[in-house]
Amino acid sequence: MKNNHSLVLGKFMDFHKGHEALIRHAQTLSHKVTVLLCVTDDDRNSALLRKTWIERTFGNTINLLVIRPEHENLPLKEESDREVSCAWAKWIDEKLPDVDLVVGSEDYVGYMADYGTFEYCIFDKGRVAHSCSSTSVNEGDWDSRSLESKAMLHNRVYLVGPESTGKTISAEYLRDTLGYNIVLEQARDIMRADGSFCATDLKRFALSQELALLDALDTQESKVIVSDSSALTTKVYSDMTFGWTDPLVNYILECESTFQSLYLLFTPEVEWIDDGTRHMESLSLRWEFFNHTKDWLVKHNKPFKVVQGNDYQERLNQVLGFI
Repeated sequence: MKNNHSLVLGKFMDFHKGHEALIRHAQTLSHKVTVLLCVTDDDRNSALLRKTWIERTFGNTINLLVIRPEHENLPLKEESDREVSCAWAKWIDEKLPDVDLVVGSEDYVGYMADYGTFEYCIFDKGRVAHSCSSTSVNEGDWDSRSLESKAMLHNRVYLVGPESTGKTISAEYLRDTLGYNIVLEQARDIMRADGSFCATDLKRFALSQELALLDALDTQESKVIVSDSSALTTKVYSDMTFGWTDPLVNYILECESTFQSLYLLFTPEVEWIDDGTRHMESLSLRWEFFNHTKDWLVKHNKPFKVVQGNDYQERLNQVLGFI
């Protein structure tokens, strides 16, 4: 039978998979879970940032409280300590009297239960399920971060510009040279055999690219994701072909623009190669595409670098230098 109300407390300094698993375990034990986020002025990550990570992971399925222990006259200590645990047990009984279970990964939850009116559960004390800590994550263990912290902290490099300018080659080069995760252009798998598309297809292009980027977040080993396309590319195709852009594409582009991003904009003077899906053989049309893209980046004050030249190796060197 489930307990009524579980409590999980901590600093959650670099919210990681171990923290998430701990809270989800508490949810299996109780009908209600309160997460107590403890913050101090010396914390390396802000209370707002940590609060947002937790909220984006659990939404309204938990009750999230933020406290400053010093304001509550509560002592803090890194190691499990009975005296400290006693003070916290009394505070919990007074402030959260319906809590009947405290869940954690350290001995202190057992100590607190000795002095309080609640039971305790120690989860994954030996870090068997998730061998990570806030220290290891802070020192670079990117894979152990929670998905939502990855979503907020990762960097994106978008390769944009006309077709047949070396964008895919550059994405693969960054993967092979720097170990970055890459997401190839999803439109190739959706586009019709003759390379044609309609306005509805463009919505599919933008949405499938963004979903592929989000899917890559959970398994990526690098903080940087390189995207061999962008909703901006879809928007320019739409504006040039149909004279308007669907609101869904604009919305995806707006969301895309919230990430920490760098756009690499490729000029069209290299040889155009028809791979069966391309249709912009006219150099003047490709320059028009380039200028439309550049105008949007400038207008919206987005960071970008121009990749240019007639030699592909020269372009790869520029890409590596910009990164």
